Amino acid sequence: MVAGRAARERVTRFFGALAGFTLIELIVVVAVVAVVAAVAVPSFTQMVANSRIGGAANTLQAALLKARSEALKRNCSVTVRRTGSSWSQGWEVIALNVDSGGDCSGAEYDTDPGLSLQVDAPRGVVVTGSSASVTYSRSGRTTGSPTFEITRDPPGAGQTRCLLIELDGYPKVVKAECA
Repeated sequence: MVAGRAARERVTRFFGALAGFTLIELIVVVAVVAVVAAVAVPSFTQMVANSRIGGAANTLQAALLKARSEALKRNCSVTVRRTGSSWSQGWEVIALNVDSGGDCSGAEYDTDPGLSLQVDAPRGVVVTGSSASVTYSRSGRTTGSPTFEITRDPPGAGQTRCLLIELDGYPKVVKAECA
């Protein structure tokens, strides 16, 4: 027993009195964590909103690139169109069927699962386009220069992306409002 007591006394002398946190120390730590959280949450919300805007812009750009690629590959027009009354409800890539002679028929759309692509726009994002659809010709170009503006819903501080389709048909995303 004496050896155990002596060992405890040596440890106490070396480390000092072993005790837990006091109530004051705990309150100070909780207050510091609350201040840091109050500063971080608004910027985290902004980061999530900007991420959604960027994701929607990149998804629309990918659909336009797929349509352009398919138009060149099939030697036929391919269209990206909105699925509802606005681009904010989503979009799809469609192409006309190619008949046995290799010509595009205007009768029906191709139901090839490798082509069909339908995307719902993410929530909290508004996508506005200058036209109801974008059609790529067999040369991979579009008529006109359609633009899309991707913003936050509800409107507020946040980045806006502008998706421009260049003269050669390539869609390009810019961190700015469309002019």
